[in-house]
Amino acid sequence: MKKICLVLALLLLVGGCNVASVSEESPLPVVGSAENLMKLLESRQQVYGGLVKYRAANDAVEATAAQDSGHSTTNIQVQGIDEGDMVKTDGSYLYHIAGNKVLITRAWPASSLEIAQEIQMDGFFPSTLYVDDKYLVVIGGQTEKSPEAPENNGCCWPYMPANTRVLVYDLTDKDNIQLSRDFSLDGFTVTSRKKDNYLYLVNSQYTFRIMEDGQPQLPWYKDSAEGGEETVIGYDEICYFPDGEISDYIMFAALDLEGGKLEVDTYLGWAQNIYMSHDYLYIALTEGDNCDTSIYRFAVDGIKMEYKGKGTVSGYPLNQFAMDEHKGHFRIATTEQREDGPVNNVYVLDEKMNVAGEIKGLAPGETIYAARFMGDMGYLVTFEMMDPLFAIDLSNPKKPKVLGELKIPGFSNYLHPLDDKHLLGIGQDTEISELEGREFVITKGIKLAIFDVSDINSPKEEHAVVLGDSGSWSEAMYDHKAVFFHKGVLAVPAGLTKGENWEANLVFQGALFFDIDVEKGIQELGRITHDQNGSQENGIFYWTGSNVRRIVQIEDVYYTISDSQVMAHNADTFSKLAELDLPEITSGNHWR
Repeated sequence: MKKICLVLALLLLVGGCNVASVSEESPLPVVGSAENLMKLLESRQQVYGGLVKYRAANDAVEATAAQDSGHSTTNIQVQGIDEGDMVKTDGSYLYHIAGNKVLITRAWPASSLEIAQEIQMDGFFPSTLYVDDKYLVVIGGQTEKSPEAPENNGCCWPYMPANTRVLVYDLTDKDNIQLSRDFSLDGFTVTSRKKDNYLYLVNSQYTFRIMEDGQPQLPWYKDSAEGGEETVIGYDEICYFPDGEISDYIMFAALDLEGGKLEVDTYLGWAQNIYMSHDYLYIALTEGDNCDTSIYRFAVDGIKMEYKGKGTVSGYPLNQFAMDEHKGHFRIATTEQREDGPVNNVYVLDEKMNVAGEIKGLAPGETIYAARFMGDMGYLVTFEMMDPLFAIDLSNPKKPKVLGELKIPGFSNYLHPLDDKHLLGIGQDTEISELEGREFVITKGIKLAIFDVSDINSPKEEHAVVLGDSGSWSEAMYDHKAVFFHKGVLAVPAGLTKGENWEANLVFQGALFFDIDVEKGIQELGRITHDQNGSQENGIFYWTGSNVRRIVQIEDVYYTISDSQVMAHNADTFSKLAELDLPEITSGNHWR
């Protein structure tokens, strides 16, 4: 089945903000014809340089973890809502991406470490995997050849038609897995989720495409279960929000992996930040001449998605962790740009997407670096010179209030709940320096900190460690799925430097392991590196195929994965048990 709605959105603009909360559940108006759609699209053509005419192109070219399991899982935001990653495990095998291949590696026991199967993806480059007891899902992108644009088309960059492909494999025989489903969607993947047997994708595609017959190009999908032919969504199935701004197409795809049914709903809009609970999916779009964010709410029931209304708040959210749903209320933290500098806000919206309560003007001059909602509490990290951690009481949705504030050097990019009284922060240490009478901030090493919020009126930094010097980095600071946390052990991939500022040299790249105890603090357990060429001793400071990207645990073994190797180490002694060289990546992309 298919359905398309126009979600009208605009890229982030900075300016004064006047906010009005809007809730709507009435049926959306229908476009109905190509002429009407063209009028809607033309309202945006000056922003994008005009609607561009192209010939059709046919040729494609390359283009929080559960703790009771015997193996680790991907670090996620909402328990029971899985998020795709580059590496997955089922407790016996590793499934991981290597360029344009997916490798299935026999991992348990470690003495059996070997590649069981390679899946070559010709003209298709995987970026995301899901695994359960029955299925392996591979999501990736394909880019078609860019057709020659006519002269004087007003386009300032070449258009590369892109689409997303989803491959579903039957894992009955893991040494010889079989493709059971193959479907493609117009556009590129913004994000995806998996709940039970249901897979959800959010795609985005440009709208400023005009075909040779003068008609706007409509989005499409292909499904092997329907013969693999292209299904184009018609004008009479298009609806739109009359009070929005037109931007890109958004496509929702919901697949029942067990039952086989596929539902595709397409919206014209700009997909920025996505949050999904067990019952609803929210799209947050910063749009309009005022820097307002519209939140579109969709009820999710299996493969059925139904629009339920819209709310509007001032400012823009940092990422998915700045959004949350709790007891029927949606919470969102935003940074609002004003003429005199940024301020930060927290909003609570009711089931009709009206603002029920708010905190405005928090931490003037600073921006949100990290956010986490935990039950009736919310925690924000803002930063300019120092790192304030705000503890916000949300137990009364109509009257949220700041109860506590902690100011310390450095900042956290990611907050991880340890229990209802403690948070783990991953970020960077900082120091304030002065030059010609002006203060400025110098970032130092990677900082891990345990925050005690048992007294929400007076949060404390109970424990902290700093790793490396200026220029040290960790993928965990900007990708929460790089964070390994299993049975009280934290591991992060990291590059550590030694030296001051620009003179710092790389001294280590690999995985760092820590015991995290709210009483005893943060104790380093061990380090694992894949560096075989002495680049760390030479102080070489660049990305290589030996850089560890992910850490997985199966029983009492840690597995570290890079583009070049998989290594297995004993989880108690860190002694190497096995290592496996991976096929060289000769074409396509490395992990994104």
